[in-house]
Amino acid sequence: MSSQLGIVTAAGLAILVLNPACGPDAALKEGGKGGTGDGMAGRDAGGSPDAGGRTGHATGGAAAGGHAGTASRGMGGVGVSGGAGGGLGAGGHAGSPPGLCANPTFTTSDTNGGWSNGGYYVHNNVWNAGEAGPETLYACSFRDWYVKSTQPDTTSVKAYPNVHLDINGLKGSPISNYATITSTFAATSPHLGIYDVAYDIWLDGVGWGGGTTEVMIWTENYQQVPLGTVVRPQMTFSGGDYDVYHYTSSADGGVQVVSLLSTAAQTSGAIDLKEILSWIASKGWIGPNATVNQIGYGVEICSTKNQPAIFSFTDFSVTMK
Repeated sequence: MSSQLGIVTAAGLAILVLNPACGPDAALKEGGKGGTGDGMAGRDAGGSPDAGGRTGHATGGAAAGGHAGTASRGMGGVGVSGGAGGGLGAGGHAGSPPGLCANPTFTTSDTNGGWSNGGYYVHNNVWNAGEAGPETLYACSFRDWYVKSTQPDTTSVKAYPNVHLDINGLKGSPISNYATITSTFAATSPHLGIYDVAYDIWLDGVGWGGGTTEVMIWTENYQQVPLGTVVRPQMTFSGGDYDVYHYTSSADGGVQVVSLLSTAAQTSGAIDLKEILSWIASKGWIGPNATVNQIGYGVEICSTKNQPAIFSFTDFSVTMK
């Protein structure tokens, strides 16, 4: 982005893909993961509060209902370096990996609980709470947090705990305004149940419908299948190979999902998001002036086979200039 167009806020998150069944993503749930709206009121762009939205709240704490939000006013720019990684293990605070976020600044078991930190928003986001088991989020910072989740052995997405960045108060800025959009990430997963660790990027709005586009980049997959059909050929971005899936729907005013599934698990690294978004534009799937409204990274959890499982995140940054 040519300039830091807009204040980055740490508000409500996103990701939609309507209630995809874990492997393969199937019929989506109305409301979906994404949402814009008033963070304080907790309204979901996909419909009424608690209509299945996956997006976060605005200013720190969770509101009762809804899953979307414009955030608290954040910093005027982004570009925060990542943190160090760490391995999983027993012991520590509430089952935390030793040495990893041992003394959380923020803890929540609220299905929609979240915390603004460093211009980002860390969100528990159990958006499908009606089918979900318990989940608790522990955060030391936006780049050092984890969730302890116990989800039933069923095939619907239950939660998308994540950290995300809102661009220009969720109003977004044109992709073409930026020369650079890059991100770093690091995550450790338990290899249990069904889940995918993934970026969730919203274009031309946030939430399901109204002509929005959701771009998912699956850095690690465990027993899950993306929504849509495979588009050949396989693509290479930032040194990684990806299978591309494309889905469109005329429902709710039109929506599309572009999913890039890494052929090899990536537990940490850096991704050139501008390269990927420019390629999507070259396919004619989005316009050259499409706006980027939200960038998040987390894990879609379908199942942990009724066992407590820890998903930890030790790096996340977005640089836009």
